[in-house]
Order: sequence, then C-alpha cells, then structure tokens
Amino acid sequence: MQEPWRDYITKQGKGTRVNQLLARYLLEHEDEVLFLTAQELAERAGVSQGSVSRFCCALGCTGYSDFQKKLQQEHVAAPSNAVERLQYLQQAQPSDIEIIESEKQGMDQLYDVVAGEAYRATVQALATAPRIYLVSARLSSTVMRYFHYGLCKLRDGVVLVEPDTVQWQTVCCADPASAFVLAVSFPRYSSQLVQELRQLHQAGFTISSVTDSPLSPVSDLSRHCLYVPITRHSIFDVYSTPLLLLNLMLKDAAACIPNLEQRMARLEKVEAEQHVYEEGGRL
Repeated sequence: MQEPWRDYITKQGKGTRVNQLLARYLLEHEDEVLFLTAQELAERAGVSQGSVSRFCCALGCTGYSDFQKKLQQEHVAAPSNAVERLQYLQQAQPSDIEIIESEKQGMDQLYDVVAGEAYRATVQALATAPRIYLVSARLSSTVMRYFHYGLCKLRDGVVLVEPDTVQWQTVCCADPASAFVLAVSFPRYSSQLVQELRQLHQAGFTISSVTDSPLSPVSDLSRHCLYVPITRHSIFDVYSTPLLLLNLMLKDAAACIPNLEQRMARLEKVEAEQHVYEEGGRL
C-alpha cells in the first residue's frame, strides 16, 4: 500500500472505536483486503457492513467497491514518483479504454458534488466576494489557469496565485474579510501549496478547495471542499473531471453576477476593435 493511502486510513482510524477497528484491519491485512467483499471485511474487522460503507465514504469514495478499486490502483498502479510511474506503464500497459472509463466514472460523481452545499457556497463566493485569489501549484495549476481566464471574463478582482510570483508572496497582505481563496490540489500534493494555504488559514481567509479526498492535506485548511476523483494510471494524472467541475462553477457563478450581459458586450466590442480573433473565432 502506498504511503498516501496508509496516511488516509490511519487518520480516519483516529475517530470512533469502529473506525479504529477498521483502520487497524485494513493496515494489517492490506493484501487480503484487495480480494474481500464488504461483508467479509466487516466480519473480520468485527464491525457492521454499514460501518465499512461509511468508512469508505469518509475516505472520499462512493462506497466499498470504489474504495477497493482505488486501493487496488494505489497498491499496483499508482507509483509515487515519475520513474515508478513509467515503470508501471511499461509493465501493466493500461489500455486507453480503461483510462476513459475511469474518467467517465469520475464524472458521474459530479452529480453529487454540484448538488452539495459546499458547491453552492463556493459558487456564491466566486460571484460576490470583492476579491478572489486562485491558488495552485505544479500540475494542478494547469486547470486553474483555465479557470482564471474564464472568471476574469465574468468579473473583476480575480488574482492568479502561483509559486515564485509576486502574488504568491503578497496574497497574505490582503484583507481576509473581503477576500475569498479557491485552491486546487491533487496528488502528489505540493508542500509549497499546503504551506501557503496553512498561512492563509491561520490569517483568517475563507478557503474553498477542489481536491480528491477528505484526507487531502488541504481539507483541514478549507471551509468548503469539493471532492473530485482523478485518474492516476496514465503517464500524467488525468484532470478531465476537475476541469469539467470548474467549467460548471463558471457557468453557475455567471448566473449570480448582475449586469453580466453588458460586461460581455463591452469585452466583445474591445476584442473586435483589437482584432483579437480571426474571423469566426470564439471565446
């Protein structure tokens, strides 16, 4: 079992007595658990099958089968560094269809995400907060740049914050009462990003995060978390599902911004005057 999942299970096991029993069994019998049914695991750990399901959901999974699938991927197919990732791909050779199917399953989970209170609160803050800081690092920052472009089209006061920039150094100087922070963080989690969010959290900033699990290191630093699965068994992690979520957030934030049609019309006029696009070009 790779270290991230051991850490997640250990952390969840610090809760109730039932969680302690489950965590201990999972950590001590990791190879065996890969092939047990939920009922078999419950019987061997001395808990109910419902407790197994709740434990898995607390880990950010949709249920035991989802947990078992992710655990199998982590056990066999989620190397902790680039060299191991390449070695895995050479040996296991996951098919393109497997990766596409994994992403389709991840996207199905977005129905629950967008129906949740954390999503609604995040969208409302994106539409109304005087100042928005979009904080990310490393590969996760690629989807945040897309989101930054779109949100700047919709409203003013949006700042992209990435490592080794002046914005990264000065965001802590903003007024927490009028600022809202949206962070994106997926494995392997950036220590720079976690440290930055910890400082902002301690300073009183309101933070929402898009991440993969309640046991992500950014979860405890965020008022709201949107948990989104990613596909890890490719040469690089696949971010189709987070990208779709961010697009939905733009759409729903737009519905909460007054006079947006006038703003978009002004932007179109300026871009037409500057010949920004080739004829027939879109946003």
